[in-house]
Amino acid sequence: MTAPRIRLVKNAGKHPMQPSGEVGQFEVVHLPSPPADRYRSATRSILGDGSHVESKLTTAHMNPPIGTSFKFKVKHSAQGASGGSYYVRFDVDATLLSADEFDVAFESIYPNDPAPSDLDAAKLAITNGFRDALTSCNFGAKIIVTQLALHPVDFNPGKYGYWAHYHLTQQLAAAGFAAT
Repeated sequence: MTAPRIRLVKNAGKHPMQPSGEVGQFEVVHLPSPPADRYRSATRSILGDGSHVESKLTTAHMNPPIGTSFKFKVKHSAQGASGGSYYVRFDVDATLLSADEFDVAFESIYPNDPAPSDLDAAKLAITNGFRDALTSCNFGAKIIVTQLALHPVDFNPGKYGYWAHYHLTQQLAAAGFAAT
């Protein structure tokens, strides 16, 4: 396949000035088809040369997800007016299990003596965020949360749940386990 070429069309004087201030026009010659033309799915793919390959993906062809482990860090903060600030920070070690098994353990918390209501709210939000992400993929998990930081001023429990869900969903998608 030849490389795309761009050539300047001469006689720019015959073309009106564009709103951007440019004069003239460009023409692209021999541009290859965009990647969107190369269709892929679980049942069919079109190779770059246009030929088709049929392959039905099943769990027999894939590694079983049970026992797959993920380790990741969640760290987000925002500075906003009128209570919009938040700070979320925790580390996660998760192992996928069958859909009926789900356990979240919290091992280390900073500061050592957070307000009990804040701690309970953060734990509940994180647990619900993980549960929602796993339920959408029909999995369960054993999850250990460490280095959970509860900011004394910029505490927003909803953000703990949001970011827990977001990051676990991203990890599952990266591993090829999409929501059903």
